[in-house]
Amino acid sequence: MDKINPPYYKDTEIEFIDYAKASMSKERYEGGLEFNVKKYMHRWSIKNGVEDLKKAEWYLKRLIKNSSKDGGDEIHKQT
Repeated sequence: MDKINPPYYKDTEIEFIDYAKASMSKERYEGGLEFNVKKYMHRWSIKNGVEDLKKAEWYLKRLIKNSSKDGGDEIHKQT
């Protein structure tokens, strides 16, 4: 099972993250992504270790993609 983006997040007609993006302003959506990056970075060493780092990375990649004029493609080429 994918612990970073588990199947139950995708069991509906639209994945929640896509629903959130569609129903919020750009600023609020990006704020939510940033909040989750910070949350997982803050707790990784005392809770779920690398799993939380991967969750932070998942949200950070979304934030980069949403915030970049090139859609974050330049970042993905470097990784």
